[in-house]
Amino acid sequence: MGFFDDQAVTPARPEATVIPEWLRPGTHHVGAPLPHQSVMFNNGAIAVVVCGLLAYPTGLQFQIQVRWTNTVDRDVLSKYWSPIDGIRRSVVLADGTKLVIHERTGLGWPPPQPDNGFSIVNIGGGGDDTRIHVTSWIYPLPTDGPLTFITQWPQAGIPETKITVDIPDLSDYARRCIELWPVQSP
Repeated sequence: MGFFDDQAVTPARPEATVIPEWLRPGTHHVGAPLPHQSVMFNNGAIAVVVCGLLAYPTGLQFQIQVRWTNTVDRDVLSKYWSPIDGIRRSVVLADGTKLVIHERTGLGWPPPQPDNGFSIVNIGGGGDDTRIHVTSWIYPLPTDGPLTFITQWPQAGIPETKITVDIPDLSDYARRCIELWPVQSP
């Protein structure tokens, strides 16, 4: 008899959940990559990069990366996700709308739809000994024009830093995304 032979293996199938489109790109599309990546900050020991922009019909995905050398205090880096001591991230849209990423806790499921027209949420992230990255989602797709990315992490020596990326053809990129299949209901 094998070790696992006496273990019941009847996994319960989870109930299908529809993720609202303001929380992430739809799984039925492959985003169109934009040719934009910019170093926002670099002091020779720690750097912040905005990259990985993907346009979808319903929004814009992007990534903020923080990379560092072995001279940076590991205790500071371990607080990356902290809403108090971690990195602050924001985007200002072409029309002046300010979106601030807040680390969400205790919102319940599903979170309410944004009532101010736009939302920005973290949809993934990770890292290792030399970098951390977080992927964020802006809903709905911003209008064509400049996007200003702003970061600040005083505890890691990163002052408020901003970079503006002009994307006059964002809606054109969104139309180039690949639709894999029609939207499916649960």
